Amino acid sequence: MDKFQAAFELLYICSAIDGNVDDSEIDIINNFLESNDMNIDFSTREVIDDLLMLNIDGIIDEFLKAAKIYSDKSSASEKRILLDFFMTLIISDGEIDDNEMRLFVILTEAFNVDGDRFLENYFNN
Repeated sequence: MDKFQAAFELLYICSAIDGNVDDSEIDIINNFLESNDMNIDFSTREVIDDLLMLNIDGIIDEFLKAAKIYSDKSSASEKRILLDFFMTLIISDGEIDDNEMRLFVILTEAFNVDGDRFLENYFNN
């Protein structure tokens, strides 16, 4: 898995973890991919189909794997940008689901980022 697929998986899992992938969430994921001029060398449909076959433990394992790959292959700035999109995705439906916040905590830990400080800056800007 390359870092672009890892980013897609992280964002898609976040959008799906509450049981409903909203069109606005798909727009946010597409905006992330477009804004970062990512050369997508994978089928998003195949990735989604593979994720849909997993149970919750498998989804968490895949999320952890994708977080590590993205972290290992990305700069601090790239991680911050992904976290911005991740948080935008979480709040896009007007509700912050506990599972979405758990994923956020997992991601900030994988990125070695202070989650509380990130949230403070995110909501103050």
